[in-house]
Parts: sequence; C-alpha cells; structure tokens
Amino acid sequence: MIYNKVQLKNNYVCDRLKTIEDNVLNLVDKINYKTKLEATDFISEKYCKDIIDRHVGHEGIPEKEEMLDILNSKQFRELEEYKEIYPIIFSESIKLQEFLSSTNQALFAYYPPKGFISWHNNANAPGYNVLFTWSETGDGWFAYKDDDGKTIKVQDERGWSCKMMHFASYYDKENRNPMYHAAYTKCKRITMAFRFEESQNIWNDLMEDLQSEQ
Repeated sequence: MIYNKVQLKNNYVCDRLKTIEDNVLNLVDKINYKTKLEATDFISEKYCKDIIDRHVGHEGIPEKEEMLDILNSKQFRELEEYKEIYPIIFSESIKLQEFLSSTNQALFAYYPPKGFISWHNNANAPGYNVLFTWSETGDGWFAYKDDDGKTIKVQDERGWSCKMMHFASYYDKENRNPMYHAAYTKCKRITMAFRFEESQNIWNDLMEDLQSEQ
C-alpha cells in the first residue's frame, strides 16, 4: 500500500486551486443541499468489515455517498450563474490535469456538512492518485485501512491539502492490497482526484514538484 501526505507548496497548483475554490463556493452559496442519508451507517467499522468480507463481490465503487459532482450535478447546472462559472472551473481543472500529466480526473465533488463517501476501494479503477481537498474549517477526515487492517484516520486541514496514494486491483501484479477508504465532513468540503497509470517514476517526480514553490 502506498500513501503519502504532501506539503502542498507549488504556486501554480495553489493558484489554480484558489480559483476553483472561489468559484465553487460561489455556486454552493446559491443552492440548498442538505444530506438525507445518515453517514454513520456507511462509515462505520461494521460497514467496512462487510465491504472487505465481500472481496471481489465489492466492485470498488462507493455504494452510498452524500456529495455533488461539481461539473455535472443537476443542482449546480440549474443555476443561472453556472453558465458563467462552469467554463472557469472546467478550464482550471484541465490546467491541473495537464500540469500533473494525469490520465483522467476521477473525482470533482462538493461535500456539504454531514457529507460523506462510504467505505470502498476503487479496485475497479486501479492506479496512482493525487487527491486535493479543501475544507472550510478542517472538521472532517479521510480514513483508510493499512496493510495490517488498522484504520488510519487523517484529519482534514483548513484550506487545501494534498494526498498521494495507490489503489490496487484485486489482481495486482505486485500483490499490493486494495486500499479501503472513506471520508466524512462536518463542514463544507471540496475534493478533486486525479488518476495516473502505473508509473512510479512520474509519481516520485510529481511529489517533488508539488512540494516545491516553483
């Protein structure tokens, strides 16, 4: 299993993220999205054990979530302001993807207070990933199971933070374990995930770039 917390310093990346933050929050302030599902049922250790016990019976995608796809959700697209803001956040997302040399953007989501994503492992989409997370107050977390089966809970930070990790398939050639993970927040939260093909060299170079101001 590969997991790294990155000290995000790159000025170009930080500028792109700030523009995205400002514009997404402009949209968020104009919708009234409240959660309907109770997060506890889907971020518990009991639920996680059930997902793990299913093994290949769990496809890899989260089965329950309370969040909105920023580029495609109906709640955002129905806003008059979306017509003006969409090109901005889409363009900034593409700039980030190009800078990272990412294969694709796997996630671009807004979590409302009490928002969550249930335990899952992304075994259906293996590869290296970079996650950028913005938190309004830091009152949220990302949790994952390490190779010993222990739950590691990473507290969000106020503002933007960055994680780098690898999601293995059930048939990983290097016998790496699938990475079971979940997230929850009590405050507004934005997450962007970028996926890469199997390339450790690019991965190491990218980590250096993100931690450098230039």
